Amino acid sequence: MASQTASAVPEVAKLIDDMLKDEPELARAVDHSIIWRKLWLDGILRLKLDTAPKLTWIIDSLDECQADVALSKLLIHLCEKRFARILVTAKADHHTYHVVPRLVNSLDIRIEDTQEDISAYLDQQLDSSETRLRNGILAKSNGCFLWATLVVRRLENVHGLEARLQAIQSEPPGMQDLYANISKSLPDHQLSRTILTWVFCAVRPLSLAGGIAVYGLSATNWDECLCTLAPSDHHIERFTGSSSNTSSSSARRISETASQPGTLTSVASGKSIFAIGSSTGKISLFNDSTCLEEVVIRQDTRVKALKFATRTPVLISVSNRTIHAWNTQTSKPMWTAGIQKECMDLAFVDDERVLLVALQNNVLLTYNALDGTVLDTIEWVRRLQGRYGDKFKSKFPLTATFKTELSTLAIVYRGQDIVLWNYEEDTYQLYNHDTGLSDGLTVQMASVNTLLFSRSPESSLLVASYTLADLVLFDVRLKKVKVTVSKAGAYYRLSASPDGRTFAAGASDGTIKLYDFETLRVVYTIRSEDHAITTLAFNHDSVRLFDIRGNGRSCRVWEPAALLRREIETESVRTPSTYSRDNHEDVIDRNDDNVSIVTALACQKEGRYIVGKNDATVWLFDSHSGKAVAQLFKLHASITKLGFHKEHSLLISVDTAGYLFVHRLQLERDEWCAKEVFQHQSMGTGVQHSIMNHKCDRILICANDKAAVYSIRSGQAFDGSIDHEPEVSYAFTNHPTNPNILISAHRQTVRLYSWQNLASVNVEIAINLSQDLEPDMQLRGIAPILNNSALILNYSGHGPRVNPRAFSIPIPVTSPGSHETKVIAYQQAVCDQMEYYIGSYQDLEVFLGTDGWICSANKTSFKDKDEVLHHFMPPSDWVRANPRLVINVTDLGDILFAWKGEVAVVKHGLDKDYEVKRVADVL
Repeated sequence: MASQTASAVPEVAKLIDDMLKDEPELARAVDHSIIWRKLWLDGILRLKLDTAPKLTWIIDSLDECQADVALSKLLIHLCEKRFARILVTAKADHHTYHVVPRLVNSLDIRIEDTQEDISAYLDQQLDSSETRLRNGILAKSNGCFLWATLVVRRLENVHGLEARLQAIQSEPPGMQDLYANISKSLPDHQLSRTILTWVFCAVRPLSLAGGIAVYGLSATNWDECLCTLAPSDHHIERFTGSSSNTSSSSARRISETASQPGTLTSVASGKSIFAIGSSTGKISLFNDSTCLEEVVIRQDTRVKALKFATRTPVLISVSNRTIHAWNTQTSKPMWTAGIQKECMDLAFVDDERVLLVALQNNVLLTYNALDGTVLDTIEWVRRLQGRYGDKFKSKFPLTATFKTELSTLAIVYRGQDIVLWNYEEDTYQLYNHDTGLSDGLTVQMASVNTLLFSRSPESSLLVASYTLADLVLFDVRLKKVKVTVSKAGAYYRLSASPDGRTFAAGASDGTIKLYDFETLRVVYTIRSEDHAITTLAFNHDSVRLFDIRGNGRSCRVWEPAALLRREIETESVRTPSTYSRDNHEDVIDRNDDNVSIVTALACQKEGRYIVGKNDATVWLFDSHSGKAVAQLFKLHASITKLGFHKEHSLLISVDTAGYLFVHRLQLERDEWCAKEVFQHQSMGTGVQHSIMNHKCDRILICANDKAAVYSIRSGQAFDGSIDHEPEVSYAFTNHPTNPNILISAHRQTVRLYSWQNLASVNVEIAINLSQDLEPDMQLRGIAPILNNSALILNYSGHGPRVNPRAFSIPIPVTSPGSHETKVIAYQQAVCDQMEYYIGSYQDLEVFLGTDGWICSANKTSFKDKDEVLHHFMPPSDWVRANPRLVINVTDLGDILFAWKGEVAVVKHGLDKDYEVKRVADVL
């Protein structure tokens, strides 16, 4: 861009030539921020170009730039300076780049529009008699103009209709550059090369196990080691933890074992894992779902801080004088760099290719995040002293925090105003306790303990905790104080949730408070008699909170109900689930090890229900009295799943130790007892899915993403198995009309298998959903509904902002071949009201509605949303205390909710229904 500007404006050409003579290394800079700051901000934009020609830039395919978001910010800045008029094309719209609507005129170009352009181009290039050829090129182009032009160019040397038709079936020369560009954008070239080599050389399709075995092999030594086991020094070390579900207060506690001395010092969360660092240099990576340790990596010194990248498998660990980068997929170190002072904060920018590190010696270091080379070093205090004199002379900051979307670092000095430094433009602003933006002339009576930006990309909110025990919320775009809460508490640890809605504040007395980031209203409080808070962190989807306390012996994992605040539809007239400062949940943290938490439910007959708990016990209860009838048995660990087959009175129970049991429940001498008829243990992931066939003489067990069928009578496995991809959720159910067929569903595909040996029936059905699913949507379950005339598919995502979805599809056909099925359109209006399918009761299909009510729809009118019955609205904590809902309906119409250590029974909950009006209806 600078080069093209120089070719049109002589003054710019002379400036660039002079700058390169003074700093020749500028021509080799790879970090865009260095070029932007030195070449543009300090150079080109300071020129007076009143007589220069008006420039117009055309930037095609902005989204193909690896740093498209950063580049969009630079372009916006140039527009605001009226330096040039800029036309940009991109697959993403301006909202993706956080462009203020008033600054841009946008036009959506649909694929149909591009197809029309390609059609006009073909009409111009081809003879009117070649209609068949023209239509073939148009259909195959699928909106890719490059492909169409290359094919037309290729046809210039091809003669004869059949030869020309055959030519458009193969890839035209010239597409290699496009493919090369795509391959260059792959994040891990070595891994990609290895995978492509194996795909090319494999003599048969690779199995899942084989793919995992070669995952870490080099592309050059694949022929030397076909299947190498991990060396012993990569085996997981002992680390205690609990995988049981608990209430909305303390969910899990992870502690160092006595054999591993040291204290826990830091915690950070990635997309599916979280890491805990210790004073001995050990970093343990845990599964985010089970809180069980999976991998251990080590550095030589105490772990002071941890930071995950969000798009790449990179973990940064920081000690007093060293920064380490780790590949979380291979657990191998990537690079190590020394630092002169302690790190205050760090952040990834430029599509996570660049790492920013703020040090306590007033230095900002810029690293290449891939290899650790230092790209730039900036001492921000020099210009700060030049502007404010001796105010900051010889002073070192206490803490700092980044807001990369605003290119800002907020810095705290003892007894001074908060410094906001824009490191892209090298500008400074001071903020004080009372007014916000300050001239820096007044003496501050209050010092800042710590501060924090909201993590929402669109937000400009900054919260600061002062020594006066005040919390102050600044809006740095409006440059003013938004909210002040006096005497809120002296907080020394703050952590922001990734969704930007909440922040956690830790006090020296061990209290943790959750605040709404927009209003500073307390939404949740955890009081503890334990030590002061030393570390706070949220998990990736903002529904869990980690804390480490002063003794450093354990890391607690909390699941407060306040973090699961549901997004309420705008037309609903009901009061949203809000938490005010005067009415919030207050939890006293005590040792609840003696409280057994309900983790699984199943309904028996005549209103009786079965309860599984985290103490490994399974109980039978009576819904009439609510009392326990009998303790049926005890397994080895926390119960995760229960399933009851009423016709044969068989109960499936699964625990976290990987054990699965089948018991027959029977009444003997007026006492209920359970007789074991089958057992199985699976290592690794444990039992992920289980289902019995209609005759209850076979059971499918899925573990380690591999499904197999076992005989209930002999316990032996039959031949045949099904492999599934670990990253893709899937579910099973029996075919409603063919007892010999098993249905396997994942994402948007259904496959049929034989119960005899899991042989494929050669039926694959693609589900054409009426709406596209969000990328992280996972299949939650599949079940027959409407008297076995349809199947219901439940999807859910991570975090409160991802709305669950439900679709109904016809019963799959069993004729061999590939088929496509569509959702049952006339039933979708009811499915759109469904968040979680519960079960059937008489003529009703019962579900949890998206508005928080327990709802039902009559099987004969499962098509009109106005026919959906609203029965009752359970307390929000029953639904939101645990992301994995445990709800069921008995054959008497009672609704069961697992709530902490109890089961709430709503007797005859489906007998009445109420009219729920919406704003649209009222108006």
